[in-house]
Amino acid sequence: MPPESRSYHMPGDGHPPSLADSEIDSLRVARANHATPGSRFRETRGSASRNANRLARTGSGRANPSDPPGAEGEDRRRGRCAILPAAASRFTARETRVIDLYSFPTPNGHKASVTLEELEIPYESHVVNIGAGEQKQESFLKINPNGRIPAIVDRDAGGLPVFESGAIMIYLAEKAGRLLPSEGPERARVMSWLMFQMGGIGPMMGQANVFFRYFPEKIQPAIDRYQNESRRLFEVLERGLADSGSGWLAAEFSLADIANWCWVRIHGWSGVSVDGLERLQEWMGRMEARPACQRGLEVPFKMPPPGDAELDEKKAVETARGILQR
Repeated sequence: MPPESRSYHMPGDGHPPSLADSEIDSLRVARANHATPGSRFRETRGSASRNANRLARTGSGRANPSDPPGAEGEDRRRGRCAILPAAASRFTARETRVIDLYSFPTPNGHKASVTLEELEIPYESHVVNIGAGEQKQESFLKINPNGRIPAIVDRDAGGLPVFESGAIMIYLAEKAGRLLPSEGPERARVMSWLMFQMGGIGPMMGQANVFFRYFPEKIQPAIDRYQNESRRLFEVLERGLADSGSGWLAAEFSLADIANWCWVRIHGWSGVSVDGLERLQEWMGRMEARPACQRGLEVPFKMPPPGDAELDEKKAVETARGILQR
């Protein structure tokens, strides 16, 4: 979890926002000295709010108005905004950020950030500190009335908010024309495995986390139920990978792989083994080797993975327990 000394702000610092570009651009996020070391979202010239205001004034996507048109500029190269290469995408580094991502480093949050990285859509990341209850503030509820992360706002679409991680992934893939076939059997396969994660892997592993990690009382039948069901679903993934023969869940790398991997990668935190599932382990290795997947795991800031010595597991559990009550 982020250190308590970090300060994050939701849109308008408590004032209900409209979703107009000028107000979205004025959102404030963590100051430079609170950013995770090595984070691509670290501020390097003044506060986040000053750079956001410069962006709003210039309307060019350039943090420094003296930068020539099309140039990234120092703030843009090294700042808190993910401006990505244009390879195989209709979006280019010359374009203004088109997506605002509101998130926190959870499996569902990573589904959105990894998708954005893989699609190379220019975006800006905003921390929603779920440990502090920011997802329940009125300003955020105007973006997602369900009070959950992740959520996005599409500036290209007049400030359109989209919430629910699966809906976000589909929306972004269709916007970019990648990672989700437009029609036919391959689209059906990708959608099937995407819904498999949303209706199975995510909920079952989520409940395994709750009963295995977060509940102060250890209710063993509940722990067994959700861990066993999660393991069964892992075995379904193993069979799916064998049947596809491509090394991915569908014919090609797709949203289905991103969605399932963002959850399966934390199997140890859920107390679920992947022993004996060779194809699943190999697939996990291929996913981890993808640079965009690794970048997505650092958004909106990098959190040590489960089992890492740097992770304060006690604090993570305490924070999760608090979230369960909201």
